[in-house]
Amino acid sequence: MQQSITLTFPGTGGVPVQRTVPNPLYSYIFTSTRKNTDFGTNAMRQSSQTRRQPPSDMSTSRNDVFNQIMRNTYTSRRQNTLNLFTATTNFNSFSNTAYRSDTTPAGFVSCEGLHNEVHVAAGGSFGHMSFVEYSSFDPFFFLHHCQIDRLVAMYQAIYRGRGVLPQTMSPTFARPFNSGTPDDNRTPLRPFRNANGNYFTSADLLYADSIWNLGYAYAEVPTRYQGNTAGLRDYTRGRVTALYSGQPPSGTPRKRDTKGVETAPARNEWVIFIKYNTKDFYGNMQLLVFLDNGPLPGDSPIDRKIKAVGSCSAFSSAAAMDMAKDATASIPLTDLLVERGSGLDRKSAVKYLKRNLRWIITKDDEIISSSTVPSLVVGVSSSETEYVDGLPQFGKWLHATEVTDKLPAGFTRKDAALAVGSIAPPVSVDDDEPQNSSVDPPKDEEDKTKGNGKKDEQED
Repeated sequence: MQQSITLTFPGTGGVPVQRTVPNPLYSYIFTSTRKNTDFGTNAMRQSSQTRRQPPSDMSTSRNDVFNQIMRNTYTSRRQNTLNLFTATTNFNSFSNTAYRSDTTPAGFVSCEGLHNEVHVAAGGSFGHMSFVEYSSFDPFFFLHHCQIDRLVAMYQAIYRGRGVLPQTMSPTFARPFNSGTPDDNRTPLRPFRNANGNYFTSADLLYADSIWNLGYAYAEVPTRYQGNTAGLRDYTRGRVTALYSGQPPSGTPRKRDTKGVETAPARNEWVIFIKYNTKDFYGNMQLLVFLDNGPLPGDSPIDRKIKAVGSCSAFSSAAAMDMAKDATASIPLTDLLVERGSGLDRKSAVKYLKRNLRWIITKDDEIISSSTVPSLVVGVSSSETEYVDGLPQFGKWLHATEVTDKLPAGFTRKDAALAVGSIAPPVSVDDDEPQNSSVDPPKDEEDKTKGNGKKDEQED
């Protein structure tokens, strides 16, 4: 985030000399005039360098805003990363957002979902990282994609041999649409070729040690375990626990069985689960989730972004409308509830969430009506969960429809088949305080969008 950095160079006779130089990771400064014709917006064409969370005129980067967003959404993102390794059942569900009806609410997370969230957190509504076509100009893109590659390598170390399962193909610029050909382990990964000149396939990169053969490693997937797959699995699994498990809370009694496996007392895990279709949730659209601090009517777009405790970010080009698919995301709530003093039992959590949970949908920094995203469904569910050696073992999932059924795009009883689990019996909650409702645009603005899909549940 620093515009310049001080480096040490060899001077005359090898004497160290310090020089202050532009930080190459702060931004990319364009040297070609092609951006003046090829980039999509006039402001982006005029910008001499890549920007993060810029205003609409692209005049500056607001790295402080990006940093604050990342900090405020850290708690839910950490738990989501842990859930990647335990709640997803195969490599496809681990890797991408495609909806699967046999998935639990915690399993609505994916590498692609985490990837999208950070892209839009960096780019905002107008910056380069929020646009598929331009994001790789920002040096942060490469740091971010190394992180995604690292998560894949860690998954391969823990679940050796799990690879891409055949699924409906995703057309790209390098692979023209062919509805009769599925994506699988043998699909050519154009334009990347191996040393023999053939296109790489996923089968070539099926195991964690494939990164070692390409000349690199990660601290969590070290080369010293070459030839020792069981040792690598156990080591990487331990690193996942150490880095991403926020549980059990400090002071919580633990117990070990005769094999030394550590178990913490069970607790309810709470999660928001989200389903949408890419035909109407695309571009840099976001669902921003709030608990007890907003959004307020007078909040600026920056205020709203900073106050959010989690998000679902589309991050796709307009071409996604032509490649429509049902997709998912999740936002863990448990540690956020604990931080705010709410109990995790159903009565306490439902009471808190009915009064404090809100969400909005934004596009280009403007709040838009949920009726413009007719495919969107947002639910809340809980599961009694044990932590065994730091990793969650989820139990039965219960959907808390009383939290969401009056909110725009909220999960109701008619959505019961959306995710694995069942509708929880309603709990008796003292409603002496009004329930907060999600923020949609004023009625006159909302009326302009009617006819695009189903009405909000609140209006029904």
